[in-house]
Amino acid sequence: MKNYIQDGKSLEFTAPTGGVVSGNLYIIGSTVVIASVSAEEGERFNGRTEGVFELPKVASVSAGEGDAAKWLTSSKSVSSASGSKVVGVFAVPAIATETTCTVRLVQTVVA
Repeated sequence: MKNYIQDGKSLEFTAPTGGVVSGNLYIIGSTVVIASVSAEEGERFNGRTEGVFELPKVASVSAGEGDAAKWLTSSKSVSSASGSKVVGVFAVPAIATETTCTVRLVQTVVA
């Protein structure tokens, strides 16, 4: 295929205000990204756009497998709050007493 560029599982981005920390989730434009490396604001960095990751979760949240996992920007953690951006689906059930969860990233574009 002459027009193939790459698989897109990992892309290069410009670090937003405050920079990025390896392993943390960021929303850049409409793209959900897990930083593969740490980078200062304005530096280019590699980020994963696909995969399953352990992420911080609001302790009171419980969810079933396949339920929407939403990102609460204010606490930088997975939530079920309405109005938050869907960043993936719970790969395993999320337990209310735990502070982390397993999420499969999902890219959705809202026009």
